[in-house]
Amino acid sequence: MSSIVQTALEKLVATLTGGVGLKQSFAELGQPSKYDELSVVLLTPAKVATAEFEKAGRYKYPVVLAYCVKVTNGLKERFQRFSGTIDAVLEIQVSADRADQLAEALYELADVMGDTIGRCRGPLGDGYYLPGSYEIRFDAPKPGGLHFVQAAQIYVPIAATR
Repeated sequence: MSSIVQTALEKLVATLTGGVGLKQSFAELGQPSKYDELSVVLLTPAKVATAEFEKAGRYKYPVVLAYCVKVTNGLKERFQRFSGTIDAVLEIQVSADRADQLAEALYELADVMGDTIGRCRGPLGDGYYLPGSYEIRFDAPKPGGLHFVQAAQIYVPIAATR
């Protein structure tokens, strides 16, 4: 099961960081260089939880963390060992000196991620499909990072047949 999840997350991250991914969305919004250092980090069970990963200080803000929260094998297709949905999360984290500076950057990045997911919908290859739907949840600012951190979780379903 973990190879199905790992492959789905790798394909999602590759789609986001590819040529028609985030860079194209930033270029269309007229801000191609504003977030040049935006990194997309794939979290796996072998790595620590997001809170622990943040304390380790292994990335620069803003950052996008990709991980899985739920796997549903609906067995919709006969003779397939897996035919269901992998619920991935793209967690955007931004940091600033003052809490009032966080919202604008976070909303802008969430819009860009939503645009990218919508544009990249379709087959990801090898039986994986990105429907293009998503749900965004915003957290309140909290202490951390440069002084304050705010996060948004984008829940993205990935359909898979293996």
